Amino acid sequence: MWRIMAVDMFEDLGDAFRMLFRFTWPIADAEVTEVEIERVGDPDDGRLRLAVCYKFYIGDDGPYCGESFWEPKFTFRLANRMRDARRRLKQRHVVPVHYRSGDPSQNRLDRDAWRDL
Repeated sequence: MWRIMAVDMFEDLGDAFRMLFRFTWPIADAEVTEVEIERVGDPDDGRLRLAVCYKFYIGDDGPYCGESFWEPKFTFRLANRMRDARRRLKQRHVVPVHYRSGDPSQNRLDRDAWRDL
């Protein structure tokens, strides 16, 4: 049992390490499928984040799906900014996504998707 947990832990650690270098991964165009404003943590805390779901294809392979989050810190009128951002990132909006060439299920939105929010 411990051996299985250790293997899982090292696989998770390897995945996290590879994510650090995602800026070197290839880029594809993804289509936004859903955008939601979510409350994070304690309901009294008032922390919000924008969850963006997307799908993309690599040639004939796919669709591959992913979800990325935008959680600005210390912003004035955060709820208004979130609503504006949700309006800008509509369904079918095209956004750049980095994907791992050996395993496209590991992917993240490019920073440019968040730039104008």
